[in-house]
Amino acid sequence: MAIGEICLVNQEQIMQQLQAAVALHNQGQLDQAEVIYRDVLAIDVNNFYALNFCGCICREKKRFDEGIDLLSRATSLQPGNPDAVYNLGNVFKDAERWDEAISCYEKALGLRAEYPEALNNLGICLKELERYEYSEIVLKRAISMQPGFACAWLNLSN
Repeated sequence: MAIGEICLVNQEQIMQQLQAAVALHNQGQLDQAEVIYRDVLAIDVNNFYALNFCGCICREKKRFDEGIDLLSRATSLQPGNPDAVYNLGNVFKDAERWDEAISCYEKALGLRAEYPEALNNLGICLKELERYEYSEIVLKRAISMQPGFACAWLNLSN
């Protein structure tokens, strides 16, 4: 088997592992999914998807510093990916690092203007910093994009 064929086999195996991990992740089986993401990262340290999704699991498990590290690496690999930037913002938000979270949400919105989830979380961070007028503006913008967005309505009422 040639080197190119070996690389192709490894890439196919990695994709299969990632698909299995995402399925487990979506089922809430975070520990099992994380093991697979880390196995992928042991083979391919710069695998964007494993970095991104493993960072999200770290956030869910409240391991914020680790999540920030993984998601920062993911966003450095794909700086134009609004979802990765949004995910990084979410970890900063949960870690109550408001200014860094705001920066991420604003960057995500620069990459995808129609992003009501980013607007909602931006509104939350602004509220925490007592920037109420700006918070109200962005939350209303999220609601205008997605009128049934219950979380944005709740955050606006808060």
